[in-house]
Amino acid sequence: MRASKTQPVSSINTAITVILFAVAAVWLTLQIMAMRTLVAGAVLINPAEVVNLILGLSGLVVGILYAGGVAGVTMVTTGRRYLGFLKALPRPVTALLGGLLVALVMAAAGYFVFAQTPGLGVLIAGVAGFAGLLGGGMAALRSSHLVVAGLAGTAVLLVVFFLRGYFTPELLELLGRGISSYRTLTISSGLVAGLCVGITAFLYLRREAPKTGLYGYIGAGAAAGLLWLVGELITQLAATQLATPNSNGQIDLDSLSLQLSAQSQFNGGMTALFAGATTAVLAFGLLTPRQKEVTAAPPTKKKSSAKKATTVKPKQSTRPPKGSPARSSAKPTQRRKD
Repeated sequence: MRASKTQPVSSINTAITVILFAVAAVWLTLQIMAMRTLVAGAVLINPAEVVNLILGLSGLVVGILYAGGVAGVTMVTTGRRYLGFLKALPRPVTALLGGLLVALVMAAAGYFVFAQTPGLGVLIAGVAGFAGLLGGGMAALRSSHLVVAGLAGTAVLLVVFFLRGYFTPELLELLGRGISSYRTLTISSGLVAGLCVGITAFLYLRREAPKTGLYGYIGAGAAAGLLWLVGELITQLAATQLATPNSNGQIDLDSLSLQLSAQSQFNGGMTALFAGATTAVLAFGLLTPRQKEVTAAPPTKKKSSAKKATTVKPKQSTRPPKGSPARSSAKPTQRRKD
């Protein structure tokens, strides 16, 4: 069944679902391994190293939001076909069940990584669980194809995150390693990600749901940037519980780094949101084939094949009936000549 503006679609391409799951699994595995190797031990030795945890937590939260959305939409579409009891549940409940699975797995993984610091482990587990449930709630939207298009764009965003992190030293060296270098790098990566996200969302909807309207393309193109902003917001809420204020009243370098990072991340998320939505709309307007306009001819009255029935009145005779007095008294108008 093809997508329409009013009718949801309950079947998603299996290959696309597998790709989305693979991206989520690889990204979350890399994030957990990085935190276990680089951050957990350093925080145990020096609590001030929690700043590095905050700086790297945004990518983990965005990945959990993404994974929760993938699990939720899979539970709504594929799960209902193979698990009969899910058909009796409302769509939001089914989507939240998928997000709950991701939330439980990532909460357990987060606590296990920071098990040597129980307070920090509980906080990370709570953040991971909340992000998983929130991501699963994305799949409660009526159109599954719009959700998958937004998730496909988020997968592209995670790839851009990976490339940015891998080439960060070279890029910062190119930008001059100033105070604004990281901000410029984040905004530039958001712009590149937005362009790629918008094209990805357009290609998916053009192939799988060609009847999607303009607002559907806007939402799908902006979804990745929106998840980036939500992930950064959750990260900053967690940072208020992790970072300790300076009692001397002086500006701490770590606090300044956190502020610069937060501002850069928010700017990058906004850039990705608007760039993704704009790119999707432009692709929709420029690359969608237009239907040929047919000039409407003036309406013509159709001739009926059936002839109209006409009532024929019988001709009344002007001659009086035979034997009537009028006829007997009538004189001939012309006499016969002898």
